Amino acid sequence: MAEEKVSQKKGEMSRNDLRRLRRLDLLELLLAEREENERLREEMRQQEIKMQELKCKLEDRRICISKAGSMAEAALALNHIFEDADAAAKQFLDSIREKTEDCSNKN
Repeated sequence: MAEEKVSQKKGEMSRNDLRRLRRLDLLELLLAEREENERLREEMRQQEIKMQELKCKLEDRRICISKAGSMAEAALALNHIFEDADAAAKQFLDSIREKTEDCSNKN
């Protein structure tokens, strides 16, 4: 008897119930199941498309974060270059001032 029962989830029928139905009723049940199956496949396809879009957005954000880190590193490197250039310019100006003062003192 247990073999005669299809699982008794909501909306399911026992094998005996199915045997009592006419062919037309069985075909209608089959058609309804097919339509539900197609609807679920379409819903799954839409979810897969959405998932791909979200994966692309996530990858774009990762790239932006990576670039932001690279840009910050580049800015720090440039900052050090400018500091070194500023120090070299000050040293050069100090050297020029010393030479100018030496020339002024000699005259």
